[in-house]
Amino acid sequence: LHLLSQDFIDNVDLSERLSAIFKVLDTEGSGELSSFELCSNIKKLDFTPRLYLSNSDFVSITSNLKMCRADGMVGPAEFELIMREQLRLYTQTMLSSFSELWTLDNTSFVLLGAVKLVLAEQLSARDDGLRLQHSID
Repeated sequence: LHLLSQDFIDNVDLSERLSAIFKVLDTEGSGELSSFELCSNIKKLDFTPRLYLSNSDFVSITSNLKMCRADGMVGPAEFELIMREQLRLYTQTMLSSFSELWTLDNTSFVLLGAVKLVLAEQLSARDDGLRLQHSID
């Protein structure tokens, strides 16, 4: 997530990168991932340190499977929604941890807080739109 959070240029670029990752993980070419397939294949990605995802991790990142399709599978749209949420959580964590090191005045912290709230609202609206699109499909 660290590299992905730094490298993407815009929303379209992020979608393309997540789609490419999904295709790498979908070794069967079925257009969907089971929890087993995702957990097994994520270990094969060339990341240092290696990524490991357990079934309980899968349940967690999918919000108790609510972000999966009705059959429990993850398609490209669900994968993108899951990964965007994980990226958002990672970015928030990093921003919070770095904020302790900043020496900003109160006005700057208020502005930073406002930016975080706007970002959270935009992400929430986007996620609602993706969920609506997913329910229509």
